[in-house]
Amino acid sequence: MTDEKKYTGWKRTYIGLLNAATVICIILGCIIHIGGWIGSDIYRSIFGFGSGSLGAKTEMAKAEGSDTDTGVFDTVEGEIAYGNLVLQYGEEYGISYKNYPKDEVPTWKINSKNLKISQKTKKSNWKLGDFRERYKGAEIIVTIPKDMSPDLDLKMNMGAFEAEEGMTFGDISLDADMGSIDLKECTMSELNLNADMGSVTIENATFHDGKINADMGSITLDNVTFSKAELSASMGSITVSGSFDELEAKCDLGGMEVESKNDNAELDLKTEMGGISYNGQDVGRSYKTN
Repeated sequence: MTDEKKYTGWKRTYIGLLNAATVICIILGCIIHIGGWIGSDIYRSIFGFGSGSLGAKTEMAKAEGSDTDTGVFDTVEGEIAYGNLVLQYGEEYGISYKNYPKDEVPTWKINSKNLKISQKTKKSNWKLGDFRERYKGAEIIVTIPKDMSPDLDLKMNMGAFEAEEGMTFGDISLDADMGSIDLKECTMSELNLNADMGSVTIENATFHDGKINADMGSITLDNVTFSKAELSASMGSITVSGSFDELEAKCDLGGMEVESKNDNAELDLKTEMGGISYNGQDVGRSYKTN
């Protein structure tokens, strides 16, 4: 068998696997969201979602809480089953939450200036038809003074991460299984971001070094300044613009667009199935500076 035929066979298998994964995700998304949107008793009855019998809808009491007397912390750690996480500036340290079911509210503690957040779900509560109602509006808000630059170490199973524009951080390690990551006009040191099913967007920001991965989602770095970055997207595009010294980027299924203000930047760009545009010029599927 020639190398060309081997490549063609591998390529067909690769595309087939990607298509299968996409179809499975679409089906799961439809099951989860359609049931929640239409709120149909018949839908619940047929598929066994929710609680109660035909004609009885699931009702869920939600809770909220806050703590403005947490004390000083310079690191935020967290393992969050579901819900969005928002960081914002304020006059003092604090943490609050809203729209969580009463039996699944987040908890937290501070030890040696380390704020540790935990939000878990009870498996017995997770009937698929309840998902949208249980997740809807759930949010954790962490407040810090403007003179602080906390480190972040967060694991989020289902929910988005967002920081107030203009915030300053130390190192950020963030793993989001199902949810987007948004950082705008922020200053950071080291980045380690991973989004399994969601996009990563960084705009008008500055960081030193970064590793960013998106399995099923796009990566966008718009008007960003950094020293070195390694980017990878399995099923999504990569877009980078700004001033940087070194960029390594790879797309398995998606295109790439790079605009650099530094003519001497070191680049190593690759795509498996998609084109690359560098400073407005098409450069094929691979581009590397000497």
